[in-house]
Amino acid sequence: MLFLVAFSIPAIWGPTYVAASTSDRAVQEYLVIDEVAIYNAATKFSEGFGNMAAASTPAEAHADVLPFLSAVLTLRSEFKVEHWPLGAASGIRTAEKASTSLITHLRNAGEMTLPLSYQTWITKTGTLITRWVDDINLVNYQLGLPTIASASRVNACNADVAVVLVAIGAFRVQNPGIAPTRSLLLGNTDEGPFIKAWPDGAPFFTVRLNALGQILVAAPSDDIPVRYGPEVCNAAF
Repeated sequence: MLFLVAFSIPAIWGPTYVAASTSDRAVQEYLVIDEVAIYNAATKFSEGFGNMAAASTPAEAHADVLPFLSAVLTLRSEFKVEHWPLGAASGIRTAEKASTSLITHLRNAGEMTLPLSYQTWITKTGTLITRWVDDINLVNYQLGLPTIASASRVNACNADVAVVLVAIGAFRVQNPGIAPTRSLLLGNTDEGPFIKAWPDGAPFFTVRLNALGQILVAAPSDDIPVRYGPEVCNAAF
């Protein structure tokens, strides 16, 4: 099971709401960045438990949970005083309530008596995270964002750009003074090919080069291509 999670707002501080303003875009940007981080932590957590044998110890289970738990706590800390748009108020309250049970449950990973309570713990974890993901998706909807699953596409966008960057670097070493193009990177001339296949992330994102051999990204694909920066891929919904 792939566990996908996002953020929560601690009740002790309480979320802050404001009317719609120019800061709403910044809130959306921060949320996407943190959802990508939490998505990655959740994926590693899921893989760790998937590979854990029945003979594994509670200490091993606790060690696998810690990075994921840390990501959740960090995210909660970062967002506890954020000024949320009024339209997200109901979703924030629901996510805040769901987060408490999840965090408490994750902290109890090291207290399992394996293997007898292993499956019970995993089942409850899946239930809590599924419920939490639903609540986070409600917040995303209220903020005009896609579901948290879009984090995988943001990751793919950045990864594809990294592959092209490596290819460009290799091309420039072999062909100083020549601007790389897609055809040159893929072709058999000029010491190529430097890349096996061009990344295809449509309709979520498209990677291309300008006349100077600089990487442009359109995210989503029907948007205007701009010079690549990690923040550009955040729109790869």
